[in-house]
Amino acid sequence: MGDILSEDSPWIIVSHWVMEIAVVIMLGMFVTNYVGSLTTVSGRSMEDTLFVGDVVLVNRMIVKVSSPKRNDVILYEKANGEKDVKRIIALPGERVVIVQGQILVNDVIPDEFRDVSVFVPGLAKDEIVLGKDEYFVLGDWVEGSLDSRFAEVGNIKREQILGRIWFCISPMDHVGWVGKTDEEEETK
Repeated sequence: MGDILSEDSPWIIVSHWVMEIAVVIMLGMFVTNYVGSLTTVSGRSMEDTLFVGDVVLVNRMIVKVSSPKRNDVILYEKANGEKDVKRIIALPGERVVIVQGQILVNDVIPDEFRDVSVFVPGLAKDEIVLGKDEYFVLGDWVEGSLDSRFAEVGNIKREQILGRIWFCISPMDHVGWVGKTDEEEETK
């Protein structure tokens, strides 16, 4: 009996390995479900920021502890259960309208859309006032994007936002940080 319980016993060594593996698996499940995850970009609507096939890290924890910010590139869940990636351009309580090809948020053209002409304003042809938990999202390639301008997507509710895309890990020529919020831009 003494041999089985000795420190160098095969049973003790195996039980230590099993415990370590179980802890790593549980930690991995926690990180994947609550802190972050990977997703692969499947559409072209975020070009020239993200491209089809890019593998990105999603920070899921950030949306649990703080509000999404303007210019955040987010992963959200559509009403049909599919997931998509877009950029937040307007926040709760703000007004969005597209007039003569220009996107206006609270009557101001956002810097990142100053040189963009929007030929299809969709629902934003009339002013949209966002509710207290609603966000207006656009794809960076505006004319190739199905986004908040269209009834199929509409305004995104806070609970639909799964996380913030923060880093592209693949392919190698796209590796790097994704997007900056207004706060990060101001701290430069």
